[in-house]
Amino acid sequence: MVPSRAAGVIRGECHRGRSPVGVSRQAGLAGLSDRSSRPRTSPTRTPAGVEALIRELRRNHPRWGARRLVRELTRRGCPGPVPSRATAHRVLVCHGLVQVTSRGRRREDYKRWQRSEPMQLWQMGIVGGIMLTDGTECKVVTGVDDRSAPASPPSWWPAPPAGLSA
Repeated sequence: MVPSRAAGVIRGECHRGRSPVGVSRQAGLAGLSDRSSRPRTSPTRTPAGVEALIRELRRNHPRWGARRLVRELTRRGCPGPVPSRATAHRVLVCHGLVQVTSRGRRREDYKRWQRSEPMQLWQMGIVGGIMLTDGTECKVVTGVDDRSAPASPPSWWPAPPAGLSA
């Protein structure tokens, strides 16, 4: 039998270390209540002095981005470890000093190269590197109409020679 079922608790509670046996000895019934899963400390958090300096430099020089701010922190002397470009950008975003925009284009921004009637727009392609028996290179030019590209060869194409499959 699963130990959590034997104890009469949800399996996830056991994974968090809140089994009734372990918690009741330490905190009593109050230890079974839900609590925040937020860490008590963040040892890798950017020091407050560095964040304040990044904000101050950005407010004094609104055109400077994260890359320039990191370079200036390195040059001027940073009160703590010099943050990476990504960390400086996250500080700017967190404090509303940079507007985050999506890098992709919206679907309606794409220009469709499609016509309403067949034979109005062609796509051309060149395939190279086909060597002929006499040693010369052959380039093949292909053209496909955007409205009537065949899924299979048209009926007027010649049949392949005997012994070759299509």
